[in-house]
Amino acid sequence: MKNILSSEEIGRRVKQRRRELGLSQEELGEMLHVSYQQIQRYENGTNMIGTDKLQFIANLLDVPIGYFFEEPTGNRAGKEVLTINEARLLRLLRNLNERHKKALFQLLLTRNNPCLLARHPKKAIPPSMKKFPSKKKNV
Repeated sequence: MKNILSSEEIGRRVKQRRRELGLSQEELGEMLHVSYQQIQRYENGTNMIGTDKLQFIANLLDVPIGYFFEEPTGNRAGKEVLTINEARLLRLLRNLNERHKKALFQLLLTRNNPCLLARHPKKAIPPSMKKFPSKKKNV
């Protein structure tokens, strides 16, 4: 039988993930509709986190609920850690319908490669290579 994790260990993992995302206790508290002091109590293990609140925290921190119960494995087993803005963007993207996802993807592709907009990509000139007309000085 596996060991049962204490409130302190679960709180420590909440704190670790919150910091990975660059969130302050105040920001997480606002998202959970609790004070930053309550977040401190959760993270220190002073107050237990209920199952409904823990599921909500897992969703906000973009981790599966099992993350709080797994054996520690160093730096998330080599997984890349998202910044808070990347996590927010991913969450927003997941909520888009397929049509909007395709349109956004197309926009991002064309913004990063303007040649894709042209009918004849070989003839297109990226903006970085365009020369501005020189101003002639009137003497």
